[in-house]
Amino acid sequence: MSDATNGIDKRPFYLLTPSFVAITGLVVIPMSFILVYSFYENIDLAVDRVAFQFGNWEELFTDSYYHAAIWKTLKISVLVTVMAAVLGYVPAYFIAMTRFRHKWLLLLLLILPFWVSFIISSSRLTLLPLGVTSNESCFSTLASPCPDSMPVICPALVVAVARL
Repeated sequence: MSDATNGIDKRPFYLLTPSFVAITGLVVIPMSFILVYSFYENIDLAVDRVAFQFGNWEELFTDSYYHAAIWKTLKISVLVTVMAAVLGYVPAYFIAMTRFRHKWLLLLLLILPFWVSFIISSSRLTLLPLGVTSNESCFSTLASPCPDSMPVICPALVVAVARL
């Protein structure tokens, strides 16, 4: 039988294929490597021997250090999840229920603070070819004194501002 006769639309599966490929390549395959590696025998620091043994798993289930670390991780993850849901519900509900015509503007104002780190990273990448290194930021050299104690404006900052 063809897909047209039984009513199955394959377009959603085609649209989900890139996501499935990304999840497989970035999550499933690395996790399978970790699972296989967990059965190796630890000889010394950073020296492992290929051997199918359960010693690492036995240590995981019997050592109280791992129990405390896993328990703390689970508590923090649940707390952060609940806080994110509660704090995110209020603005989402307000934006969904408002009669304001430009809801996209409210959403943009909500998302804008999260762009700060991306913008700083991007501006850092544009300043690197201009001679500003990781040890010397443009803001630290903005008013650095010259040999004759005259303030010097960072040329990279002038170029960056000129691009705006």
